[in-house]
Amino acid sequence: MSKTYTKTIQEALGRDPVHPFPARMAPGIALDILSSEQDQIRVLDPMMGSGTVLAMARASGHSAIGIDIDPLAVLLARVWTTAIDEPRARARAAEVLERARDNMPSLSVSDAYPRNADSETRSFVRYWFDIYARKQLASLANSIHGVRDDHIRDVLWCAFSRLIITKQAGASLAMDLSHSRPHKAFESAPIKPFNKFLSAVDLVLKNCISKSQPERVRRRGHRSVTHESFLLREGRSILF
Repeated sequence: MSKTYTKTIQEALGRDPVHPFPARMAPGIALDILSSEQDQIRVLDPMMGSGTVLAMARASGHSAIGIDIDPLAVLLARVWTTAIDEPRARARAAEVLERARDNMPSLSVSDAYPRNADSETRSFVRYWFDIYARKQLASLANSIHGVRDDHIRDVLWCAFSRLIITKQAGASLAMDLSHSRPHKAFESAPIKPFNKFLSAVDLVLKNCISKSQPERVRRRGHRSVTHESFLLREGRSILF
């Protein structure tokens, strides 16, 4: 067995995932196969999850196509494999938070739900989120919807999701949301979304590909390597 099978994502890629994700693929498996290819190839991952294969393919100088039915998986893979303008993203994040703070007092509890939420989704949200957290999350979501830059908006949605999907204390009333069996553990949310939003953005950006410091990739022969990541999805988003 190759030694690359034992590598962590940090060791294999030089950065960590942008978001928690259950049952993430071991990066060494992808690296062991991709690193053996001497010519640039196009990789297809029909069940890409959070994008480990796509990220490894990109770092190895290959192109990649990823498909997943989970809208969150598509978002995470896109953010993880796209070069981001960090200063602009941080500036937009600060503007989003400021607008959310300004708009929250006028947001009614009856409107503190994801856009176009049906009755089942509303019941789900009421069960897992207290009123204060719901209003802050809805205010943040309304502000994020207004960001025009697609890549930066994706980063902000990823940070927004990190407020909720955590192992321990998050913006919901649950524990262990980063795994498959969350359970209700709190009467009120341990954190307030406004207080943690910018730090969540920083965590995402720390593990993105920066436009100012492009990811190092292996050159194949004397040809210049171009990167492509095509992300396809089915299903629907349940973001606020």
